[in-house]
Amino acid sequence: MHNLDLKICNAVLVGSSMVLSSYFGWSIVGGDGLFAGIMAFVCATAAFLVSALVWRTSMNWRARNWAGFVTTGTLAAIAIAFNIVADYTTASIFRDQVMVMSDNTNVMAEQSRAEVERLEKAIANLRGESAWRTKYESPATYDALILEQKQVVDRGRNVYERTKQCTDTTLPISSQVCSEIARLEAQKANAQRRQVILAELKTLGEQLAIARQEVETHKKVANPAQAQVRSIVTWFRLDRNHTEHSDWWGAKSIMLYMTILLTALICFLGWELGSGARAAVSVDAPQPVRRNRWLEAPDETRPIPLPATDSPPRPGTSSNSTTVVYSNTASGHDHAAIQKLLRELEEDFGLTPKH
Repeated sequence: MHNLDLKICNAVLVGSSMVLSSYFGWSIVGGDGLFAGIMAFVCATAAFLVSALVWRTSMNWRARNWAGFVTTGTLAAIAIAFNIVADYTTASIFRDQVMVMSDNTNVMAEQSRAEVERLEKAIANLRGESAWRTKYESPATYDALILEQKQVVDRGRNVYERTKQCTDTTLPISSQVCSEIARLEAQKANAQRRQVILAELKTLGEQLAIARQEVETHKKVANPAQAQVRSIVTWFRLDRNHTEHSDWWGAKSIMLYMTILLTALICFLGWELGSGARAAVSVDAPQPVRRNRWLEAPDETRPIPLPATDSPPRPGTSSNSTTVVYSNTASGHDHAAIQKLLRELEEDFGLTPKH
């Protein structure tokens, strides 16, 4: 088949552009319902017309059909502009989706790591706080010791009651008993805090295990859209340090370049196919056969049955030469028509004798 390789490449590129343009039409109206489907079909058709119109423009150019060339060229330019916008917008949509997915994954990973760090820090603080409280007994033990001090008796009277719950400690025994009660109560508070810390450490340990599992599940991922942009922009700028401004403009420039390149390749292939099709038609087309109104079609042509007879020799000629004269003795033969036919044949085929 003529230009099969170009036709295959053209079909692949046009099909890809139609998919991108159809998604542009689908998403521009919300991506739902009948109107979204209609818009997707319209945009896909416009992408298909890029190659078709360039094809027709090329054929009109070779045929020197200037009116058709201007018409199809104008329509092709409109289709090309629309196709670049549609494909560029679709590429932007897909790139934004990739970036959002990567950013969301990385945010979850960072939050999981931050939670692990918070829990580890809290556990370390609690362990530091409880390190010097390991020697304390349980709060119940201190309750028994405090109760024992409150039962101390001096000279037949309860010291704790006599001092009005350790608010009046004028006597040495009263000071001794109340000091011991205060010490035991402080140790009881430390013992209670130690139990709270142990409970908190247990809870934090369980939360830390879950947080570490979340870190393993939500690992940070590289953003492919951002990585390819930075790898190209750094070469053009000759600067290893990237900024949000350079990343943004670099991404937009790359997408615009790719969409223009795709449309340019479609136009080039369409033009070449149109030129090749025109040349194939010029070479393969059968040349028209010149017909004469006095002759029948070639497949129906029959020789006129004219018998050959010997004519008498002309004066001054040798008797050995023979002149053949064709004649038809049919009564219905028209000699004038035959003479007219011969003149037309001579004129049509360039057999007119020179005078």
